[in-house]
Amino acid sequence: FAAKPDRDAALLGECRSTERVSIMELESLKKIHASVSRFSYPLSLLKDVFMTLETPQDKLARIEGLVTPVEGFDYKKLLHQIWIRQESSARGEEVPYRAVFQVGGWKEQGMNFEDFQRRLVALETLAAGRIQVNTGTREVYLRQSPDLILEQIQKSLQGEGHDVPES
Repeated sequence: FAAKPDRDAALLGECRSTERVSIMELESLKKIHASVSRFSYPLSLLKDVFMTLETPQDKLARIEGLVTPVEGFDYKKLLHQIWIRQESSARGEEVPYRAVFQVGGWKEQGMNFEDFQRRLVALETLAAGRIQVNTGTREVYLRQSPDLILEQIQKSLQGEGHDVPES
């Protein structure tokens, strides 16, 4: 899709006129497949990737965030923020993660809520069951301390696979 800019604009204009067509290159689809296979993103978190009309280059840049969800993301800070809420105001129960997003300074760091949510879901997969994320109720629960979860995430990132979490 390395066409001329005026052709790109014309094609995007045609897509806008139908209000039902989004452009995506095969490379983007491959990356989405790989990221869903690795991080188990639910379709509800991928909807905007498919529904947003943008150039293929912009779409690919958006998808790159799915492929590398922990890059540039202080997930250690996030886990500690959740743990503190879970142990105090939540009294050991699930924590609404929108509140963590709003109070934790994530928006100020340039992250929108959808990106925050996707990264949280990816952490759930990398943590091999030590984090429970419910995207329906938008709640999160840490089944173990942040330090143990961080150990497992590092193992997963190094390709050591997922082991069974201790209860």
